[in-house]
Amino acid sequence: MLRIIQNEFAKILHKVSSLVLFIILLLILIGIPVGSKIIDSIDFSSSYYQDLEQSLEYAKQDSYQDPLYIEQLETAIEIGLTSEEYYGNSWRGRALNQAFQYRYILADEELQKNYPKSDVARMQVWSDALLKYTKADDWKGYYQASRDIAVEGAYYSDHAKNVIVNFYNHLIEEEIAPSESEGMLDTLSTYTNTISEYELMKAKKAAGETIDNEQYKYCETYALTSEYALTHPGIEYVFESDDYYSSASDRYIFTGDSLNSLQNGTLGFTIICILFLIVAGTIVSNEYSQGTIKFLLINPVKRQKIFWGKYTTIIILALGVTLFSFALEFIISGIVYGFHGLTAPLLLIRDGSLQVKSGLFLVFGLYMAQFLQLVIAGTIAFMISSWLRNSGLSIALGVLTYTMGGTVAMLAEALHMDFFRYTIFANLNVPNIVAGIYPFTGMTAGFSATVIIIHMILMLFIARDAFVRKNV
Repeated sequence: MLRIIQNEFAKILHKVSSLVLFIILLLILIGIPVGSKIIDSIDFSSSYYQDLEQSLEYAKQDSYQDPLYIEQLETAIEIGLTSEEYYGNSWRGRALNQAFQYRYILADEELQKNYPKSDVARMQVWSDALLKYTKADDWKGYYQASRDIAVEGAYYSDHAKNVIVNFYNHLIEEEIAPSESEGMLDTLSTYTNTISEYELMKAKKAAGETIDNEQYKYCETYALTSEYALTHPGIEYVFESDDYYSSASDRYIFTGDSLNSLQNGTLGFTIICILFLIVAGTIVSNEYSQGTIKFLLINPVKRQKIFWGKYTTIIILALGVTLFSFALEFIISGIVYGFHGLTAPLLLIRDGSLQVKSGLFLVFGLYMAQFLQLVIAGTIAFMISSWLRNSGLSIALGVLTYTMGGTVAMLAEALHMDFFRYTIFANLNVPNIVAGIYPFTGMTAGFSATVIIIHMILMLFIARDAFVRKNV
C-alpha cells in the first residue's frame, strides 16, 4: 500500500499542471494577508467624513435642528477639531461628544429620568471639566476627569467603578497617549455602555422576572469580554458574536489583526478546494485517458489495493494542503501583523461566566473543518472519476457539486423541501456544521455527521465497484 501511495504522489508531483496548481495555491495564501494589509494601510478618512463647516451650515438651515447640536459643531470648529477627529475615534472628539451628551440630558427632563438624580446634579460640572481639557488638548486631564466622573457617579456598581478606575490609572501611570490606546478606549466605551444594563438584567433574571433574552445575551457578551480586555490592557482577543451569523467565519469577532488574518486564510479554501478537485477528479480517469491503466493492472497487485491506495493518496494530499495552508498563513500573518497577536485568547460565555480558551486552537479547528470538507468533495470527484473514467466530466461535475451544493440546499429550504436535509448537498458545508449553522431547522451535528458518513460509504462503494469490476 505504501509503495502505491508513493507512486501516486510521484505521478502527481511530476506533472507540470501540479506545479501550476501549487503556484496558484501560494498566490492565494500569500495574497490574503498581504492584500488585507495593503487595504488596511489606505486612508479613506478624508473622503469619508463630512466637512464640519458644511455640517454647521446645513444645521443652521434646518429650523428643526437642536440648538445644542449647532453649539456642539461651533465648539468643535472653535477649538480646531478636524472632521476626522470629531466624527472618528479621537479622544478630543470623544470628550466633546460626551460633554455635550450631558448637556442634552440636562435639557431634556424625559432623559433625566433614566439617570440617578445625584448624577444629573453633577452633569454640568462634568461637562465643563471635559470641555476644559478638550480645549487645552490635555489628554492626561481628560483621563483624570473621566476617572473622577466614574467614581463620583451613581450609575455604575462598585465593581464596575473599580474596573474603570484601574483602567484609567493604568493609562495615566504608563503615560499611554490616546493615539496609542484608541482600541482600548473603544473597549472602555463598550463596557460602560453595557455593564450597568447587564447587572440590572442579571439581578432581574435571578429574581425570576421576565427579561429580553436577546438583549441580555448582547449585554452579557460585551460586558464580560470588554471587562476582561480592560483588566488585561492592550490584549487582543476573540469572542463569539451574539448576532445572527450565516457562516463559520461570522461567528467569531477578532479584535486583533494577526489571528484574524490567519482565520481569513480559510476564505481561500473555496478556490483551494476547486484546485484539489482537479487532482481528485483525474487521479483515476487520467489512467484510462492516457492508457496507463493497462500497465498499472498488469502488476501483481490487486485492483482493490490500487483503488484504496489512490483514495488514501487523496486524503493525505487534502491533509497536506490544509496543514501547509495553515503553516504558511501562520508565518505570513505573523510577519505582516506580528506574531504576538497569534496567541490571542478565545473568550467564551458559558452559564453566565467567562471561559478563556486558545484562539489559535480555534482557528486551527476551522482549518481542520476545511480539511474534512476537502475530503468529502474529493470523495465525490473520486467517485465520478472512477465511475465515468472521463477527466473533464469528473472535474466539471465535482466542481459543480461543490460550488452549487449550498445554493441548491438554500433553494430547497426556501421551497420547504424538507427531505433535502438527508442529501449530501445540505451537509456539504462542514465548517458551518461545526459552527452549528444548518440550512434546515432542527438539524444537529450528529445528524449531519450520520448523513455524511452514509453518503461517503455509498460513494466509495460505487467508486470501488466501478474500478474493480469494470473491464479496461
